[in-house]
Amino acid sequence: VQGDQQHTHQEQGGFRAALFLMGVLLIALHRPAWSGLPSAAPAAADTPGQRALVAADPVWLALIHHSHGRFLLAESGLLIGRAESPREELDASLQALASDASFRCRYPAREAYLRARFALDEARPAAACPELDEYRRRAPADRIKLVFVAENLEQPSSIMGHLFLMVAGVGADGQPREHAISFFTDPIGLNFPLYLYQGMVAGMPGYFSLTPYRDHVAAYVQREQRTLWEYELQLSTEQRERLWLH
Repeated sequence: VQGDQQHTHQEQGGFRAALFLMGVLLIALHRPAWSGLPSAAPAAADTPGQRALVAADPVWLALIHHSHGRFLLAESGLLIGRAESPREELDASLQALASDASFRCRYPAREAYLRARFALDEARPAAACPELDEYRRRAPADRIKLVFVAENLEQPSSIMGHLFLMVAGVGADGQPREHAISFFTDPIGLNFPLYLYQGMVAGMPGYFSLTPYRDHVAAYVQREQRTLWEYELQLSTEQRERLWLH
């Protein structure tokens, strides 16, 4: 992982981040018995019945971050109107997939999921996705682990520990690579009651980061003397690919 750079994306933190991770884990740990759609089901014709089945699939609900009748990620509303239900979100996504060549660059996990469940027209040339291609080259995921770091009582943001994902595999250059996918809040000020409210209810600014895993080991284990636990996820190829792309 020599020379890898840190990449961050600003999001809302706290409880929303916990819900995000729950959604990711639902995608990763999905079993065919949970859904009316088998994990390896052949692509079906695009019919109202098939759309209704897919719209109710727990995997689809996790991919669109649907919780309690609302979307935690509303970016898709920028594509075609404002979706108000999982079915409307599905309709908008299929329309965008057919008309917007960049859809797969913005939502690669959603695009792969839809192509596996609908017999879609493949005549349209695929868009070039340089950032996605770079991600594939530099952060392979032949294995995915859930990593828990023990608490650090000296830092309020770490008194309950820290949870993140680790992806590992062989890069395009033949070298083994390991990366951490983490979320960090960005607390401002020393108002502890406000900090608790923002962290548990309102949310606070934060970042998703993709960084070399060895940096986390050095920081948590060597410098801070914290215990680090790794749990490898037993996933099918489709589940691992879906989680990694999402």
